[in-house]
Amino acid sequence: MPIWHLIGNGEGEVVRRAGEKVVRFNQKPDSTTWDLNICNGKAVGASGSFLVRGVEPVKGFAGLLEENAAQLKDELDAWPSSGLVALLALGKAGLTVRLSCMNLLPSIARPKDLGERVPLACVYHNWLGERRVALPISHALDWPGFWLPDEESPGAVPFNPYPSLTELPGLDRTAGSELIEKLVQVPAERWLEHASLEAIQRMEPLFFLSRTETTTPSWWLYDHFASHCMSRTLYRLAQAQQTFWLRA
Repeated sequence: MPIWHLIGNGEGEVVRRAGEKVVRFNQKPDSTTWDLNICNGKAVGASGSFLVRGVEPVKGFAGLLEENAAQLKDELDAWPSSGLVALLALGKAGLTVRLSCMNLLPSIARPKDLGERVPLACVYHNWLGERRVALPISHALDWPGFWLPDEESPGAVPFNPYPSLTELPGLDRTAGSELIEKLVQVPAERWLEHASLEAIQRMEPLFFLSRTETTTPSWWLYDHFASHCMSRTLYRLAQAQQTFWLRA
């Protein structure tokens, strides 16, 4: 039985082993770099959420993707990434999976040339929630790129950042900007010291946009400087989530 190697669109090294089946996402139809290509159905004009091209791992795999996506949407309160959907679908089909270039934590920092009213595509996914879902199965997978490195960043101020971050949506933009700039300076040790899996999960809605609402209170996802600070805060939360889960 072949190993199915999921290769995301993030950073990292890809080492393809003999006999593997390569799974890619949103690649051109004429590419020769994949055995299975899972495309965003809406982007390619398909009737379903996904368009599957190439070698199906099991019969009816596209339907399995739809089923897992619907379940994840309820768990995450956001539409899941194709990578996580594919991972869970392959696992439920009883297939062996490797993963490269996919840590489920892309940067939400806005590039300077992005229009101020244009959202980053990645902010429609709940990445902190996706890592929460992936953590219980990650230890059984060949997925070295998933694990975030530890960082030493000692700080002397005994500041619990979680209550302040929870208050962010209720602040005006000036006060919110000051808080965001303060939070980005909180060292990793403080995020972990005051962490619980429940507290981290409560932070998830601050880092993604709804696909069904035309306005959002999360102005920091559209602001260049604030998004860079919040991207760092998201990383700190993911580090704390990972370490806390490993210690549990």
